[in-house]
Amino acid sequence: MAAAVKSDMDDIQHAGTRATALSALDIFKEKYGVKYEKGVACLTKDKDATLAFFDFPAEHWGHLRTSNPPSR
Repeated sequence: MAAAVKSDMDDIQHAGTRATALSALDIFKEKYGVKYEKGVACLTKDKDATLAFFDFPAEHWGHLRTSNPPSR
């Protein structure tokens, strides 16, 4: 089950467009909303912040999606 949840979360985070990410988020909410109610509520409540990287050029998305940026 954990692999499926991770895969579905990756579908959100690595979507090619904001619309695709929002669609993946809706699917995630449907699939896991009952079993992981608090986690799904947190994810959907903060969806604008979670998907804020779409406001920037695509070549920056990889750096913006991570909390572990490469050191210089």
